[in-house]
Formats: sequence, structure tokens, C-alpha cells
Amino acid sequence: MKLDVLKNKEKEENSEEPKPKKKKKSKAFGLDMDERYTNEKLKLLEPELPDMPSEEELRDQGWTRPRVLIIVPFRQHALEILTIIQDLLKHESGKGFHIHNKSRFQREFETEDPDIQPYGEGNLDDCFALGIEFRKKSMKLFSEFYRSDIVLASTMGLKKVIGEPGDKNYDADFLSSIETVIVDSVETVNMQNIEHLQFCLEQCNLKPTEQRDADINRVQMHHVEKKSSGFRQLVFLSQIVTPVIQSVFLKNSKNLDGKCFVKLNAESKKWVFKVKIPGLVFMFKKLDGKKKSGASESQSNLRLKYYSEKLLQDIKSRSQAGVLVFLPDHFDYIRVKNLMNKRLKIDPGDNFSELTEYDSVTKSKQQRKLFAKDNGAEAKCMLFTERYYFYHRKLPPKGSVKNVVFYGLPSFDRYFYDICSCVESGEQAFVQVMFFKNEFDQLARLVGKSKAMEMVKSEDKENWFFHSSG
Repeated sequence: MKLDVLKNKEKEENSEEPKPKKKKKSKAFGLDMDERYTNEKLKLLEPELPDMPSEEELRDQGWTRPRVLIIVPFRQHALEILTIIQDLLKHESGKGFHIHNKSRFQREFETEDPDIQPYGEGNLDDCFALGIEFRKKSMKLFSEFYRSDIVLASTMGLKKVIGEPGDKNYDADFLSSIETVIVDSVETVNMQNIEHLQFCLEQCNLKPTEQRDADINRVQMHHVEKKSSGFRQLVFLSQIVTPVIQSVFLKNSKNLDGKCFVKLNAESKKWVFKVKIPGLVFMFKKLDGKKKSGASESQSNLRLKYYSEKLLQDIKSRSQAGVLVFLPDHFDYIRVKNLMNKRLKIDPGDNFSELTEYDSVTKSKQQRKLFAKDNGAEAKCMLFTERYYFYHRKLPPKGSVKNVVFYGLPSFDRYFYDICSCVESGEQAFVQVMFFKNEFDQLARLVGKSKAMEMVKSEDKENWFFHSSG
């Protein structure tokens, strides 16, 4: 095969017609021109050509062009990432690539009046998606997704582009050959809606519904065999690690080369020892989902059971007021609210207020006043969601909080310190915290790594008490 390739190439390079055979010696090599060339003689005449590429090497394409998917929460993050890409593409002379549609990008992503919120600054719009196409000497923004190399989007924006499975306009084929998925600021994506992220990741590396312009002879075999997710790299970048974030990562991490975790040292936090409220007592309650029969019960059911059968009974029997119930998970909030509404119908004394991320400014003010009015006469409890505090950073009025119930460990450990610090000092100052074994990382940031390990591994102890040093 080498011989044929070599000869054919040589003929293509020489435009002259072959000369008639002559019984004549070659001055260079002393060979008869009509003598049959052997492999040994050819090796002396010409340098050896490289081997023919294997079939695997010839297969260098995917079903579609996009190879990288970058997911970020806000347009401001997209602006920062594109700035980094632009800097990386600068020529050695300092001259950058020409960028098509740059003015449109600046108009839609930059802002002269940046929005300043507790959770970020700049353009905080969370619904966008754009393609980035690289050319020899330029880069095109807002390119068609099927002609793009990188897809940069938020979870909500990407979900709107894809559509719902079964719909007429559903199209996720442009994600069929993704090789790298980078999710930046996962902690913020979690506060937006982690289900949108899960949906977007599930649409990656599916077999396309149409072949489009792909050359089947050049499509890599792991795409043809529906195994492309095993060759995909998934990168999560997050300030925190929670069971929810870790679960989404593990569910979508299918790389055949394995996975790794890089975590910060939690020893430097220990927020429970930094709260300075005189007389404040902390009780950490470990819940166990295993029954005597060996079956397991969901964590959500166990939290609701303990809250309804134990905590609410204590609140009613002791005529407590000013109880703040912190709810990290939105679905737990809905279950607790439904429970409180049922109890309110039976006993008007079981009144409560709520602060959620969906409340208007007017409603939030009304609920805050209701909780602080007449020492809780109109609202003994307040349901307080983590997402509300993430977006607004507002606590109940000063002096209104007497007790705190952490329905679950906060995703952001700093929130634990902020909420506990608003408890009014006194004999009734009490904080109760529910946790499970799989929440070790969050627990370690509150009490320290060594103490958290002891609390998680203990088989015969369920309650741990800490006292504020104030």
C-alpha cells in the first residue's frame, strides 16, 4: 500500500508526460530506466512516507459542530468569560481577533447602570443563550448554534432554546457532540432552579434526530454507539458543596476516566462558636432514615414528621412565639406551608407568616410587621426560605426572633451566623438544627471537621448541645 501511494503522489507532482522507455543508464543511480523498481531500490530513491491513518484516526468529527457548553447564572458572568476568551485569542503582537456582532453583544450584555444586589453586580438578567464561532482570523458572536464551537448560556435561556421534549419545536441536536461542560457559580444556579440545570445536562450527548451535514464515515465511534457521554468532561465550579449539588454532579458524571473532588478546608469556619448571644443554646438533632425493618424513609418525610410531631407540639405546649423556621429547600417549604394551613383551619391559634423569594415588596413588609406585632399575637411562627435571604438579605425585625428552627442545614454557612445573631437574648433563646449523615460538609463548616465527624459517626447519640460564648 505504501508503494502505490508513493507512486501516485509522485505522478501528481510531475506534470511532464512520461518519456518513452529507453535502454539507458541513470547517471544518479546507475539503473536501467526500464528495470522494474523493487521495494529495496525505492527506499533508496525516495524518503519513506508516513503510514496511512487508521480508521479511528480518520474519524475526527461528531454529529454536530459545538464541542463546549458553558453554563453561567447571569449575563454578567457571560461578559466576564467572553472577555477572558478574547484575551486568550490575542496575537503575540497584542492585536486581538476581529469580533463579529460585538456591538450587539455590548448592547445586550454590558450596562452603564449596573444592578447592585446582595447576590451580584452588573447585568443580572438570567435568561440568555448565544453561540460562539471561531474562524481563522475572527470570532463571531450570536452565531447559529449548529455553526458554533461554544454555546454560552444560562439554564433558563438554554431550556427555552431547547424546548420541552415532545413539543413541535423541541431541538437538542446541537448538544449531541459536546465534549466539555463547564458550569460556573453552581451555588447561584442552585438558588435559581437546580432542576433547569439537570434538564440541560440530560439533553447533552443524545443521538440526534437528524444527521444534518455530518459525514458518517468521519463521525467518531463513541458517538455512533451512543457512548459519547463517557468521553465528556464535566466541570462544576462552586463556592459550596451540598448534597443537592453533589447529587446532580454524580448523576451526570459519566466520564470513563473517573472523577475527582477538590474541597476547601472547613476547619477555619466553626460558625457556631462565633455567635455572641448571651444565654443562647444550640441543639443539633441527627435524623436517621433507617427503620427497624431495614427499609429507609426519605429525608423530606423524616424532617416533616419530626417537625409536626415534635417541634410544633413543643411550640404549642409552651405557648412559644417568635419562632423562625428556616427552610433551605423550596419543596420542603411547600410541604410545611400546607401543614401549617391545615393546622390553622383546625386551630386559629396556630397562625404564621412567611417570607419567600416570590413575595412582592409590599407583601414582604406586611409579613414582617405581622410577625413582630404584639409579641407574635398574630403570627407565632415565620416560614423563612433560604432563597428569600439569598436574593434580599433581609432578616425579621430586630427583637422579634426568640427561637430558630433550621429545618435543614443552610447551603451557605454564613447564613447560619447571620440568622442566629438576630435571636433576642434571654432564657427562651434557643436554636434547633436538623441534619443527616450525608450533610457532613455543611455540618463541618458550622461546628468544625473533627466535631462533625464525631456527630455523623455516632450510633447511640442523636442530640448535641452547644452554648454561645456571649
